[in-house]
Amino acid sequence: MQCPQCQHENSEAAKFCEECGTKLIRACPSCGQEVSPRAKFCPACGTSLTRQLPASQTLDSSLQTLDSVDPKLCLWLTSRQTK
Repeated sequence: MQCPQCQHENSEAAKFCEECGTKLIRACPSCGQEVSPRAKFCPACGTSLTRQLPASQTLDSSLQTLDSVDPKLCLWLTSRQTK
């Protein structure tokens, strides 16, 4: 799993980045539920976790639908936009 902070490639089992110590969280983009690194579907809401967003859909428009999601998830998603 790649660290969202420093981009270090960590093992699938890592809960914190081996390089910078950032907590590694994989969360459902629909409901914010923490999911396992290999999950293909969210166990809480059933959302596909392997689906790719269309290139025309920006992160900003996606974040507008996440207003009820945990703020930590929103920060993580925002940090992914700068890459």
